[in-house]
Amino acid sequence: MGAVRPGHNGTFWRAARRAATGLALVAPLLLAAGCVIHRVKMSPEYEGPAPLPPDVAARFAPWPERGPVTLTRAPPLRGGEWLGRFTARDAAAAGGGAPRDVTFEYFEARAAEAGPAPTAAGARPLIIVSPILGGKYRDARTACRWFARDGCHAAFVYRPLDMLDVGDGVVRVEQRLVEMVRDTRAVLDWLLARPEIDAARVASWGVSLGAIRNTLLAAAEPRIRAHALALGGGDIPDILARADDRGVRRFFARWKAKTGMDRPAVVAAVRADLLSDPLALAPYVDARRVLLFLGTEDRVVPFDDGVKLALALGGPRTILLPCGHYTALFFVNYAYARVREFFDERFAAPPSPPAENHE
Repeated sequence: MGAVRPGHNGTFWRAARRAATGLALVAPLLLAAGCVIHRVKMSPEYEGPAPLPPDVAARFAPWPERGPVTLTRAPPLRGGEWLGRFTARDAAAAGGGAPRDVTFEYFEARAAEAGPAPTAAGARPLIIVSPILGGKYRDARTACRWFARDGCHAAFVYRPLDMLDVGDGVVRVEQRLVEMVRDTRAVLDWLLARPEIDAARVASWGVSLGAIRNTLLAAAEPRIRAHALALGGGDIPDILARADDRGVRRFFARWKAKTGMDRPAVVAAVRADLLSDPLALAPYVDARRVLLFLGTEDRVVPFDDGVKLALALGGPRTILLPCGHYTALFFVNYAYARVREFFDERFAAPPSPPAENHE
């Protein structure tokens, strides 16, 4: 398995991409041999995250008012799996803050011989999973069940239904990104108050939009000790401009029909409104807590935008997979094994000192 020292320049990343892409034709054989990727080591020059500015910390603060959480169970949930709901509000927002419904699913850990050991009080680690943009949460539910099977509690928070909706013709990407992070932090508050959860062992896993969301979460939330980010990237306007994806094309077609704005005009509107791009928040993320997966042939979240994120983070450990956005599915078992190894390593390491601005 190749180990590559980061050169922090475009030449290195182009060479790494060529090396990893050369493996694509023989991926099945390499999978069997356990040698499918190139690993990029953590940058030796990394000195730690920058302090989070107070205005950014305030932007992503958990909702100050949260109603009681109700737990129910209905298909497709099984034993030990719960649907949680509560109402949140930010009274300090304009107009007193409209109440918002927050929904999540919580998966209780099952005993696992090979999983992380519980504390003396029986508490186990928690993994926060963030879902992809499309679908009905099958990806997030599957990931949570895998973590629960291996002895970790897991949860995911529902995304806004109108994340890329035309609605009233107003671009709301910035608003939705901030809301998703605040929702997740509010759910985390509730979860960490539960006795079965070990607050010292919390990690996050996100793919695609989930990786973008969790990059912002990593900057804002110091209680999460490890982040595995797969197939994400930075520069959201560029991702929207270049994404070769049917769902994104449908989104722009709806905008065109509703407002007359073509794709470049919508992208420009997103760029003008966007404060919370992963590239803007990356300097405040502790890269030592990050494991990054990039697909060298990704054309949905273009590989180059993944490289931008890696560089903005300061050079975290990165695994280059010879695949596209959807063909990454062939590497899911391999990726899950590396994620578990990384989480176990981070849980065993001494906690990083909190940033000056983090509570």
